[in-house]
Amino acid sequence: MSWITIITIVLILAVCIAISIFFSFKRRIDKKSQDDDDTELRQAYQDVRRQIDRGHAASGHFFF
Repeated sequence: MSWITIITIVLILAVCIAISIFFSFKRRIDKKSQDDDDTELRQAYQDVRRQIDRGHAASGHFFF
């Protein structure tokens, strides 16, 4: 294998891991915002999710 092939494979793996972490974080925030008994924490999780959505809207959904 050439170095270009190895670098390409490593970059693809890094992108896949980053995407899986991103979606895992979003899923965890969504679950906690619905399941938490403490209303203040639930509201905080919903605010975090709202800020994430605003950031995506500001970027024109360029990344996700």
